[in-house]
Amino acid sequence: MTKVAKPDVLLIEDSLEEAELTIYALRGTCTHVTVDTFARSDDALSYLTRTGVYADRDPHMPQLIVLDLDMPGADARQTLQRLKGQDELREIPLIVLTGKRDSGVIKECYRLGANSVLCKARQLKDYFEQMQQLAKYWLQVNAAADSDVDSDANMTAQIHPAAKSFNELRSN
Repeated sequence: MTKVAKPDVLLIEDSLEEAELTIYALRGTCTHVTVDTFARSDDALSYLTRTGVYADRDPHMPQLIVLDLDMPGADARQTLQRLKGQDELREIPLIVLTGKRDSGVIKECYRLGANSVLCKARQLKDYFEQMQQLAKYWLQVNAAADSDVDSDANMTAQIHPAAKSFNELRSN
């Protein structure tokens, strides 16, 4: 898993296959997106808080954090709480991915500060579509706390060239 200097998305996922699939799907909608991945939540927290081996990294923060809740051997709920408990990280949208369609788990994630909980689709095609919708909303539509929202030209340039414009869809 490669580290980039200025990630738009920080992905915390222990499965290399799922991480690669998620990155591929995100880039299917947002070709400009950079993703930094961590298999361990402690490493991700150290990266975000610029401590330990990441003390000298660029202070740029990701636009979005995606956390897999179902990581073996790691308490992802504690990770969620720790991430949202940090003042400098609280404003970064945090999306929880889970394979559990359990209302108790979902409610707990929101109680701990998740901005959204996404129950992973079971079919590959559907999962890919979910990730594309996630990218479109959180990276293109949603106004980040530290973003410049006065320029539509900036957002338009980031939309994938294959996407149809509203006028094209309306005329069909």
